[in-house]
Amino acid sequence: GFSTQIRLNAEGYTPVDNLIPTGEVAKCSNSPFDFSRLAVIGQKIAELGVDRGLPLQYDVSNQILVDTITKEKLAPESRGGAKSGNPVGFDTNFVVNTKLGFWAKVMKVLKFWKKDSTFLVAQVCEESTGRTLTVRSTAPGVQFYTGNFLCDEEGKDSFNYQQYAGFCLETQHFPNSVNADPQVQPEFAAGKTPVISPTNPYYHKVTYTFGAK
Repeated sequence: GFSTQIRLNAEGYTPVDNLIPTGEVAKCSNSPFDFSRLAVIGQKIAELGVDRGLPLQYDVSNQILVDTITKEKLAPESRGGAKSGNPVGFDTNFVVNTKLGFWAKVMKVLKFWKKDSTFLVAQVCEESTGRTLTVRSTAPGVQFYTGNFLCDEEGKDSFNYQQYAGFCLETQHFPNSVNADPQVQPEFAAGKTPVISPTNPYYHKVTYTFGAK
């Protein structure tokens, strides 16, 4: 997962305070959160670390994070490590770009745009194997998590997963958006979690399409 390339169809993200979104929608451009073009996950995590004041760089050859001071691999107990309590990495809700193109707008006017019509969320590519993944959804947000807390986690066939061994793309409405005030936080309220009732059931469609180059 660390060397995987990913592109997110998102121009904004929702910053957090103690893991709770603040209600702000921040711009991704000119920041480590900018995935508008295919980017190596490890490189973006290193950029995020530097932004947090950590002396990190991505070692392309060995596909690891390296402390630029000690010249050693990022250790689980060190700042930003899996056991540090505040590991560096992404666990972020991104705001999916749901702007309709010209023909999509025409389809909507002509009633051809369906409730379950999806928007592009993410494109993923693993260069070494040629595997690809495309994610589409009707949801306004996607939680991108990079396995920051993984540390000697035993998985299938007793395989041990280390920090950044995998990633998640979880389509969703914005966390805590049910409490958003549309008058004060209009952008954040746009991703508001619907209130579920017998007459208003929850509906959300997501597709994960796998391929190979």
